[in-house]
Amino acid sequence: MSNPLPRQGGISSYQEIYKDAIVENKVRNEMIANVANTMSANGRNILILVKHIEHGNILEKMIDKSTFLHGSHSKKERESHLELMKKCKAGPTISSSIFDEGVDVRPLNTLILAGSGKSSTRALQRVGRVLRKCELTNKKSALVVDFRDYCKHLKSHSDKREKIYRTEPLFIIKDYAL
Repeated sequence: MSNPLPRQGGISSYQEIYKDAIVENKVRNEMIANVANTMSANGRNILILVKHIEHGNILEKMIDKSTFLHGSHSKKERESHLELMKKCKAGPTISSSIFDEGVDVRPLNTLILAGSGKSSTRALQRVGRVLRKCELTNKKSALVVDFRDYCKHLKSHSDKREKIYRTEPLFIIKDYAL
């Protein structure tokens, strides 16, 4: 989990907080783009998950050679891109919840959780995407980047995700300061 980002003040509803602290947070989005661009340059197969279409659109503009897939894309478009991912020929893939269940994205080795969420079960399912073994690669490790948020609502979500990650004895969790 990454180091805290600045608290967001003067905003009260969950939707406003999420938009300000996650979707339109320039510092956070630059961190996501920097990690994605660096990992991509190192040959990593990357999936970036977002909750909101607007967030995916913002990140797609910031991340080199990235593709944003969401529910508006046809099944054929999604399947075509998945084939590229399976062959390690896709750039960073940004996706909405369409990649949450029932999609095999092996040999994925890097996951960036760009959207916040409170479901620890969903967080573990998402992490499981990069832990799957694949015959095409000799994967020895997987990288998951998550963010610690300190504003109203989102702090408790971050705490729940970290708590579930810490129940996994083989996970190595590192906190990084800005």
